[in-house]
Amino acid sequence: MDKNEKRKKFLKKSGFTLVELLITIFLVSVGLIGSISFFNSSLQSQFDAKNEVIAAGLAQEATELVRNIVDYNFLKPQSWWNEIVANSNAANGCDLIDKYSLDNHKCKNTASGKKMNVCFDGQFYYQCPTGAPSHPVTIFRRKLEVVGENVNDTAGYQLEDGDCLEVTATVGWPNTNPDCNSNIISCPYKTVSTDIICKPRQ
Repeated sequence: MDKNEKRKKFLKKSGFTLVELLITIFLVSVGLIGSISFFNSSLQSQFDAKNEVIAAGLAQEATELVRNIVDYNFLKPQSWWNEIVANSNAANGCDLIDKYSLDNHKCKNTASGKKMNVCFDGQFYYQCPTGAPSHPVTIFRRKLEVVGENVNDTAGYQLEDGDCLEVTATVGWPNTNPDCNSNIISCPYKTVSTDIICKPRQ
């Protein structure tokens, strides 16, 4: 057997065929795609969980701010402390509340609905207008509804007489969704916090 025949025989035994290479590439590709898909799914789950935690905190914050306003005005006492008792659809309603509401301890009304966006100033979340707010707009929108529960059937709502407030805070996201942008109830994702606030204890 000459040298050329020995070389051909060696190459024939030591190499991979094209079919073997293709199978190997296919198996490696399937493994990589599976790993990447699992990583992306895990990352998306963590991102969704983060948004749910932030939304729950924003909803709870709104109800606690209402409680703070009621307690503060009750303890002053202010002649207008009971004015927070209003349906949010009313002209003097309370559908917007954030950290700035503690400046005068009153709730605010956004008849135009243009302040349901939530901005972040680097330290605090606050409700901001559409258009060009001074800080970045988050993906969240928040709507507050305060409804008086007339327990004693007296005229109007009087917390002194035992009436209570039902406070419902709804946080929806993402605000890039057209349905969410027009109606917070139609947001693909939302969380709701409900609380009952009665006369503060003395």
